[in-house]
Amino acid sequence: MVLYKSQSMTFRTARYIRSALSDGLKAMSRVFAYCRVSTTDQTTQNQQLEIQAAGFQIESHRIVEESISGSVSAKERAGYMKLVDPLESGDGLIVIKLDRLGGNAIDVRTTVEALSTAGIRVHCLSLGGEDLTSPAGKMTM
Repeated sequence: MVLYKSQSMTFRTARYIRSALSDGLKAMSRVFAYCRVSTTDQTTQNQQLEIQAAGFQIESHRIVEESISGSVSAKERAGYMKLVDPLESGDGLIVIKLDRLGGNAIDVRTTVEALSTAGIRVHCLSLGGEDLTSPAGKMTM
């Protein structure tokens, strides 16, 4: 399934992701978003629009934006650390792509495993909204 059409999600894709996430999100107490860009001349606006197009209306204080290179590991990013501090078991984290969580596969895996251990679900929109902390999601990564 093609997830993007001219840099924006199609209605059909957004509906599919909303449907795929609905059961998992009902169990989450709160939903957060992590939007990261690599340079200060870029904006996270497109990431926020994609999250909204997928049907999420996340409160602004639960959206963390950051301008930092992906080569910096997640645990060394001030914005990411600000994000994980208030997260509790049962919460959900939405990212549009896996590379927002880390610069390489090891960093992404370590980050997702740490969140999973804390009981936080991680959903990646570019992977169909799969919960990366579930057995199927772990296979997807």
